[in-house]
Amino acid sequence: MTTVPSLLAGLNSGEIPLDSVPDNRLYSVASAIYLGGLKGPDELLGQLSSLQRDLLGFQKTLIEGDLAQAIDASEALLHRSRSPEERDAECEVRLRIERALIGA
Repeated sequence: MTTVPSLLAGLNSGEIPLDSVPDNRLYSVASAIYLGGLKGPDELLGQLSSLQRDLLGFQKTLIEGDLAQAIDASEALLHRSRSPEERDAECEVRLRIERALIGA
C-alpha cells in the first residue's frame, strides 16, 4: 500500500497523475495537505465531495480550538452524511468518532 507521503511526493513531482489517486485515499491525502500543512496539488480538494470538504473544515475548527462552533457544525454534517443525497459512511464514522472525543 502506498503511504500518503509517497503519494504526495509522486503528485508533486508529476510521477503520479492526480486522477490516479485511489478514491479511498483522496480524503487522507487532502487531509495531509489541508490540515497537516504538507505540500500538494490544490486541485486535489476539488476531487472531494462537498461533504468531505466541509468535514475538513470541521476538523480545522477543532484544531483551532473552537469547540462550540465545531459541535454545532458536527450535527449538521452528521445529518448530511446520513442523508440520501450525500450518504457517506466514511464521513459518518469520522464524525461520530470526533463527536465522541469532544463529548457531543
